[in-house]
Amino acid sequence: MARAAKTGDNEQAFEDAVRPLKQAFVWTAFFSAFVNLLMLVSPIFMMVVFDRVLSSQRVETLILLTVIAVVAFVAYGFLEWVRGRILARAGAWLEDTLAKPTLMAALAARLRGTPGTGQGVRDLQQVRNFVSAPTLFPFFDAPWTPIFIAVLWLLHPWIGIFATTMAVILFIIGLIGELTTRKHQAKTLERVMIAQRQVDAAIEQSEAVTALGMRQPLAERWDHARHEASEMQRGLNERSAMVTGTAKGLRQMVQVGILALGAYLVLQAQLTPGGMIAASILLGRALAPIDQSITAWRGFMTARLAWRRLKPLLIDGPSEAQKLPLPAPKGRINVTQLAYRPPGAASVDAFLLHGVNFSLDPGDALGIVGPSGAGKSTLCRMIAGLYVPTMGTVRLDGASLDQWDPDTLGAHIGYLPQDVGLPPATVAETIARLSKAEPETVVEAATKAGAHELILALPAGYETPIGAGGVPLSGGQRQRIGLARALFGDPAVVILDEAAAHLDQEGELALQRAIQGLKERNATVLLIAHRPSLVRHMDKLLVLQQGRMTKFGGRDEVLAEITPKAVQLRTGT
Repeated sequence: MARAAKTGDNEQAFEDAVRPLKQAFVWTAFFSAFVNLLMLVSPIFMMVVFDRVLSSQRVETLILLTVIAVVAFVAYGFLEWVRGRILARAGAWLEDTLAKPTLMAALAARLRGTPGTGQGVRDLQQVRNFVSAPTLFPFFDAPWTPIFIAVLWLLHPWIGIFATTMAVILFIIGLIGELTTRKHQAKTLERVMIAQRQVDAAIEQSEAVTALGMRQPLAERWDHARHEASEMQRGLNERSAMVTGTAKGLRQMVQVGILALGAYLVLQAQLTPGGMIAASILLGRALAPIDQSITAWRGFMTARLAWRRLKPLLIDGPSEAQKLPLPAPKGRINVTQLAYRPPGAASVDAFLLHGVNFSLDPGDALGIVGPSGAGKSTLCRMIAGLYVPTMGTVRLDGASLDQWDPDTLGAHIGYLPQDVGLPPATVAETIARLSKAEPETVVEAATKAGAHELILALPAGYETPIGAGGVPLSGGQRQRIGLARALFGDPAVVILDEAAAHLDQEGELALQRAIQGLKERNATVLLIAHRPSLVRHMDKLLVLQQGRMTKFGGRDEVLAEITPKAVQLRTGT
């Protein structure tokens, strides 16, 4: 029920966000009406000049008509600029409005395990480019085609019949193009995205790929996916080219046909020479939106598919509703009947965690142990607010995590994941969590993590760029800078997932001192670790096996049950 309510709120917020875009389209259609009316100036001018001015030989009439036409075309150019500016600003506004929610929704979708969530940002750019481009104008001009055809009927019924027939034929060609390429284009784009994800993953894992001799097999797999996408793209291009070529060829024949028909009617004294010229111009204008729409249709389809992917991403994303600010937590954690099943799991029984219950008071240090795949990291992610429980609750100082604003909650939690991802930023910006912080607080966090001397040894110290495109760091360096980031701001809860995985002896001693410092300032610590040197700093232990909590209690009590070496751990030997 809560999820349905959130989806409803997000859908309403999405509709509110795009409403100004609809208003921009209304204004564009309004100005398009005047633009198309002014397009009647040229055929009327031609008809009057040929039928009246040349026969009367009145120069002053020609001058007056020319002035009127020039003024009308100046107004036409101004209105074209206005509607172009409206769409350009609408596209920019759309991107500015949805860019941040799209990124937030992509981050949330990635946590749910949805692949290719970075496509959402590219989809938004695709939609913005289409909305801002002049290729959208034919779709606003097309409704005026019947009006121009009606004027052609007034010139002569045969001309009206010819124009109507050609418009219907062009429309049918465009419809055939839509029906024959719609599904094919969707499949092609899907294949292109699959191939792109494969190459992105390969580049991210370049070290393992190269070291394990996987380059050639991986390149072959990617080349196969790329070739499939390329073949589908080629087929789509050929179909689009056939439709576009047919439409363009027909348009040229139409222009010849209308002049031939007009000349015949002039010879039969059923139409004036001016009417013949006007009919040619009017028919060209009447069919131009249909012809241009066929050419722009592929871009429209691409933008439409992008919009259809973007909308559910935003609607299913996190709600931006403001939440009542809660007092800074002290670190009391209560986990009740906690269970988690990944979204899209093949079986309803495919729980990674099930029936986990425990409580921690401020200052407690909990060690989480168990074999690989037991659910330790999943539990940490749920306590950090990254995963939404399938059942049960996680409460921080009595409030369930969904009552907290995610950014506010993040400020009170220090989290060090197994894979320490560092953003493209300086060391200082990374430790400060990309916020504007006083230098003293950054250095303090680094000192608590035992990383101050390590950072000073980098090429530019705290101003050294790291992450993508920055100075490469070893696994231990990344982990210690990640620990400093976790300790920044004196969080009430610190969650360390395999924090010693890449640390040498010096780094592990720094981690032990950091844990001791956290306990001294009454912070709650959760640590996934198997090293006795770290476990002996814990107050309590929780044992997970196959997603279930098998033991929980005091460190010595649990150790006595699970290992004969408990005495060694208690004495520190």
